Amino acid sequence: MARTKLNIVKLLAIIVFVIAANEIACRIFLPAPQKIITAVKAKDYLGPQNLDKQTSTLHEHPDEGGLYRGTPTGRRLNPNRIVTIENHRLSKKKVVIETNSIGYRNREIAIKPDDPDYKRFLFLGDSIIFQDYLNEDETIVRLVEANAHKDNRKWETINAAVGAISLKTELAILLETGLSLKPNVVVLNFYLNDFQESKGVDIIKLPAWLEHSRFLYQIATVIAQQNQKKNKTKPEVEKADLAQWQTNFEKSHRFAPGLFNESPEAFNTLIKNSFSDFGGAWSPDAWLYMQPLLEELKRLSTKNNFKLVIVFHPAYYQVYTEFVDNYPQQQMQHIAQELNVPVLDLLPPLRTEALRLRDPSMYHSSEIYHDIFYDQNHHTETGTVFVANQIYSFLNGLTPP
Repeated sequence: MARTKLNIVKLLAIIVFVIAANEIACRIFLPAPQKIITAVKAKDYLGPQNLDKQTSTLHEHPDEGGLYRGTPTGRRLNPNRIVTIENHRLSKKKVVIETNSIGYRNREIAIKPDDPDYKRFLFLGDSIIFQDYLNEDETIVRLVEANAHKDNRKWETINAAVGAISLKTELAILLETGLSLKPNVVVLNFYLNDFQESKGVDIIKLPAWLEHSRFLYQIATVIAQQNQKKNKTKPEVEKADLAQWQTNFEKSHRFAPGLFNESPEAFNTLIKNSFSDFGGAWSPDAWLYMQPLLEELKRLSTKNNFKLVIVFHPAYYQVYTEFVDNYPQQQMQHIAQELNVPVLDLLPPLRTEALRLRDPSMYHSSEIYHDIFYDQNHHTETGTVFVANQIYSFLNGLTPP
């Protein structure tokens, strides 16, 4: 019996030694394991491919056909298209949208010059940056570039945004085509509803205690990746998860009737009623869900030698209230600080600009103002110029001559 106990002790000692040795080796020789699994890989960019353009004319909105396509990894723009919108429902303008050979609303992209002063900025984002309601030279991305050229800076801005996509799809676009363009800076334009799911990108969900051991976490990650590859990803956040997030939110907040700008409690009612859209960003669960995606973007920036920066776009309702409710912005700042990623929070300057264009009475009005917003998130031409100037100043401060 004594010999059996001794053998068990020896066996346990060997197991502990092997695990400890592997743990040390993993921490020395292996990077932190990925929490993201993607179905796309970047290909080398070989320059413009096919310049034959297909043209179409629409009445009010590009969703009517021709511009967008679905892919296994989410929504994309069809390449080589010229779409004319005769009377866009937001701007009431005639707008021409032209896509290049890799499906960006952008001119054709040349091979990056071998010039240390030349800087390439890749803008990821949704409809706020895509701006299908303005002509290309009026968009935020082009105005940032124009500002740089006025200052004699060799900047190229690239618009990789697609309307109505999420943070996951933006990550997929970066992997699929963005990395091959060798950007110096990737500008992630974040909006409040970017927690929504997309196909082709999965978050690895493992018990928190595993993170204390890189060796065990590596093993569990490989197993989880293999299991997820066998399963189809769902197109959006599970309705049951979102419902639970909302339940948690409602338990921890007070609510009141009335206009959103009447009181914080009335603002909470707006958030509750908009939870499946921008309101979900007021859920701590949404930020726990998105953090691995932001960590993966940071990992890619280190691996591919580009600087990651974040521009946080607020909702109209955050701008036109006398009180400040910036819970989502605070959450982003906290994560970004941990990742050492610079963030431009557009809420403070937009609040200042809105007040400059009006007066304090706007905080107590039922009127919806269209000075800098067309709707809850899309900027007017005036708002676009203001935001572009803010972004340029931010990037200029991070990118010395």
